[in-house]
Amino acid sequence: MSTFQSKGVLARVLFEPEAALSDSLSYDITAWALPYVYGLDAYALPERLDPDASTYQPETPPATNLDRPFAYLVEWKSFADLQFLAAVLRADIKLRFAEESFEIDGRRFDAGTLILTRTGNEALADRFDERVREAAARFNQPLHPVATAFVTRGADFGSSDVPFLKKPRVAVLAGQGLSSYAVGVVWHFFDQQIEYPVTLINASDLGSTHLFHYDVLILPSGSYRTVLTDERLDDVKAWIRAGGRLITLGSAAAFLAGKDGFALKRKEEKKPDEKEKEEKEEKDKPERALRTYAERNRKAVSENVTGAVFRAHLDPTHPLAFGYGETYFTLKRGDAAFAFLEKDWNVGVIREDARLSGFAGAKALEKVKNTLLFGVQSMGRGEVIYLLDDPLFRGFWYNGRLLFGNAVFLVGQRSPSAF
Repeated sequence: MSTFQSKGVLARVLFEPEAALSDSLSYDITAWALPYVYGLDAYALPERLDPDASTYQPETPPATNLDRPFAYLVEWKSFADLQFLAAVLRADIKLRFAEESFEIDGRRFDAGTLILTRTGNEALADRFDERVREAAARFNQPLHPVATAFVTRGADFGSSDVPFLKKPRVAVLAGQGLSSYAVGVVWHFFDQQIEYPVTLINASDLGSTHLFHYDVLILPSGSYRTVLTDERLDDVKAWIRAGGRLITLGSAAAFLAGKDGFALKRKEEKKPDEKEKEEKEEKDKPERALRTYAERNRKAVSENVTGAVFRAHLDPTHPLAFGYGETYFTLKRGDAAFAFLEKDWNVGVIREDARLSGFAGAKALEKVKNTLLFGVQSMGRGEVIYLLDDPLFRGFWYNGRLLFGNAVFLVGQRSPSAF
């Protein structure tokens, strides 16, 4: 985007990788650069460019004479891919997805690639091609038709390493105690963005709800102290062990830390030696004695993260991270710190020197380094997915939509063993 325009100042603000703050005290997020929001690589140039738009040629799928291919392949890299998946599931098309990369027809396809085979969809007859092509056209998806299930490298399409993608029945907890904003964002994601059916369950009705009618239960941020009592948690754990998938967002995930049966734990802060502690207290006495009441908020910000962008490291081999590679930009809004899962899957983690933009206090930076961001716990035949930073925050953090879609549609389609 050019800054040589009437809205040039706005363009600079929206693309500035490191926002300049006149004061560290802030009531809201302090980082918002669009490349981070969308998870894109961006480059800045000091000189003005005038590209020739007439030379642009959109990517087109390879030419093929296959009117009735054995399968259609769709890569898994963007939100449009997720919209396409929701559309074909609504059309009752059966499909698989690749858990590892493979090669066919001289082309490499990454893990997560959707595989829509004619086999298994015989009941649709010619409507199979019609429905796939309609969905692809609607979401501008390149289709890659192939004539065989046999690949030149990787797992063939009939292999157990290429699992079927079951159409999940999804429910979202809502009502008193939960954040109406967080619930609304999740509902909007399903109802308006991907047009996939979802059921809202009132939190007060959770005890009388037959959870076995659903495959996925989503807990948005909120206060769960009176919602998930010990009795309700036992019911939820029984549902998970029988094959349910629990997706927890933000404070909902934090609530489960330390609860019986859940692997999530808060990070233990290192306790200094008693002698060092006494020396520090002695050293700080003059400062504490002379500080003013008006400085109390400014002292506290050293322990805060006010909406800063951090670089997270992902495990790209896990279905929760398909489509991302090894890097994810997360918007962190607090200093809550959680330990790595001991026997389960640490899919997204915060390492050292991970802050990219926005304000984070020195003590907070020390606290959140080497902590869990996204994790998946196996529980019986089901899973618990911990999304400690909400990937759908305010509905504008577009970089997280595919990751949330992975949690809903790809994780748990074939439960792996923990290491």
